[in-house]
Amino acid sequence: MVVTLAVTHGLSVGEKVRLKVSSDFGMVEANDLIGEITAVSTTNNTITLDIDASGFTAFAFPTSAVAALGVTPAHIVPVGDATTTLAGSMDNNAQIVMELPAGADSPGGSTNDVIYWRALASGYTATS
Repeated sequence: MVVTLAVTHGLSVGEKVRLKVSSDFGMVEANDLIGEITAVSTTNNTITLDIDASGFTAFAFPTSAVAALGVTPAHIVPVGDATTTLAGSMDNNAQIVMELPAGADSPGGSTNDVIYWRALASGYTATS
């Protein structure tokens, strides 16, 4: 299955994602399936999953009249990695989530300051 995404993503080969497809988009067979990413195309903004969708109902965007009533967008949710840790699905490569600016009264400090930093990781392992 090749999935075209509407936004640029930071997903990579080996990560697992859950498909969420409401009936408004057809292809209800794909809803809640988990697939492993086997290929990524940054040129086409697509991911290829290890799911055979050849027998599925076609994916189709709802008409504007249906959309005006309100629909849940089709989306994917990272749920794990093919390895034994959740490293890939927990990385957000698209955002800088912490920035330490420099300066005398800033957390980045000034020249010759010593800054102590501690980074922790969770101990969760992937299950599917």
